[in-house]
Amino acid sequence: TDTVNVDVWDIDGFFPSMPKADIISHMKGIIDETTSECTNENMSAGYPLRTKVKFISVPRSRLEPINFSHYKVDDNWNFCAQDLLDIVKFSTENCLTRLNNTIYHQQHGVPMGDPLSPPIAIATAAMYECKWADQFQLEPAVQPKFQFIRYVDDVIGLTLGDEGMPIKESYVKHCYPTELNLSSCPSNQYLESHITTLGSRVFLRH
Repeated sequence: TDTVNVDVWDIDGFFPSMPKADIISHMKGIIDETTSECTNENMSAGYPLRTKVKFISVPRSRLEPINFSHYKVDDNWNFCAQDLLDIVKFSTENCLTRLNNTIYHQQHGVPMGDPLSPPIAIATAAMYECKWADQFQLEPAVQPKFQFIRYVDDVIGLTLGDEGMPIKESYVKHCYPTELNLSSCPSNQYLESHITTLGSRVFLRH
């Protein structure tokens, strides 16, 4: 039976070291993508045409789904794409903390203590990973040897074949900006996640 090797890394200073410029640009890209919808297939160009939806409508009840449409929905909180980006910008640029009667303005990283901070950090990191992985989409020979998936929130899994060492080295050195340094974890435990192997199978318990 084939066996697998598992390496675990951690991003040092993930929240405080995240470049603010990347947060805004990556969140804008995510919002733009989220507020687009496929309308019809352009067979000559080979990709679907997209048109922007005008509103993201959030129901007042958590039991109802979020709506993406060209019209406001009654009894919902209705946001346009610019509203969402403005919320992210305000959160990122106006993080204030008081210590011993002195107010400090956070200049770097994800805003600490803000309810938006975890999704902002996760989404920004996911954009780094997607942009890094895109370079391999042009290499068909790499596809059977390389897959990645983001699990839960803080965990990304890379699956590499026997010849995947260059991809592994590329991930460690080039996936994230220099402000986000990857360090090897001494065990297969990361936060609430525990990684174990059995033969060629990998198990992640969270």
